[in-house]
Order: sequence, then C-alpha cells, then structure tokens
Amino acid sequence: QQLLSISFDTACCSCCDQDHVGPSGEAIPCDRKILKECVKIWFGSEQAFEDIIRSEVSEILNRDLSEQVFSTPWILGVAAPIMWLFMDLSSSFASMSEWPLWWEHPAPALLLEGLVFWLLAIPSAKEIHLCVCRIMRARPQSLYLEVLKNSVTMLLIFVPYALILTCYFLTQVIMHPR
Repeated sequence: QQLLSISFDTACCSCCDQDHVGPSGEAIPCDRKILKECVKIWFGSEQAFEDIIRSEVSEILNRDLSEQVFSTPWILGVAAPIMWLFMDLSSSFASMSEWPLWWEHPAPALLLEGLVFWLLAIPSAKEIHLCVCRIMRARPQSLYLEVLKNSVTMLLIFVPYALILTCYFLTQVIMHPR
C-alpha cells in the first residue's frame, strides 16, 4: 500500500528536518536533491523511478513476503535438528543385537520415524500454520476481540502438533505394549 503512494516529494529527509544545519552550525547538503540527481541519471526521470517502484518492486516484494517467507527448504533446514535427534537415537540402538530380525530392531524404526517427522509432519504443519495465519490476519475492532482471535489462532496452531504427538505415542503403545 505504501509503495503505491511513494513519491520523492513526500519522503522525509533528516537534513530537511534540521533545516540543512549540522550539529555544530555548519551547512549540510540536501540529501533529497542529491538522490533526485542520482535517480535521474540511473532511471532517466523521477517519474520512471516511481513507476518502477510502484509496479515491479511492489510485485516482487508482495510475492516474496506472502509466498516465500517460510519456504519448505527453509523449514527443513530449521527442523534438521529433529532429524539429528532421531539419527542419534537410532545409532544408539544400532549397537544392540538383541533382535534377530532387522525389521524388529528399533534403530531402523527410529530412523524412519525421524524421516517421517522431518519430511512430512513438520512441512505439513507449516502449511496449516500459514493457512490459519492468513485466515486470521484481519485486525478486529476491539482489544477483546484481538485477544480472542489470537487465542483461537494459537489453539489452531497447537492442534496439528497435538495430533502428531498423539498419533506418535499411540503407535508406540500399540506397537510396543508393555
């Protein structure tokens, strides 16, 4: 929204706010005039620069901020320590030779569980979070509604993790009854 109304004439400069006088009383050059000259050299005119800002830069910024803030590769990188945890657990169990069949051994199961968490559960939860945040981003008209909206948002974001952990613990109880 702000990029659509960008203009050199409305931009604030600290030199203009100080009436072009430095702290010790000396005259300082106007940043706005210097920038206008540079923009004329680089873009041909101020209007051409402002048009590029309003169209191309606005489009790129909108796309990058709305679609690529939390990309899946970024989430996988952030969640890599979770996979490292499962790899560590798996390698700890790997030295145990109590199980005659490899598919009954806990090491491959832990490694597979880590891969499922890392590659499926976490990116899926991220997508759910982004959808919830997009739906709930409208600003309510009162503080009470804002608090209620934020509480509901936090609850909705908590639900996927609760489901994942519940399913995980239930499968552990079913697969390994005591």
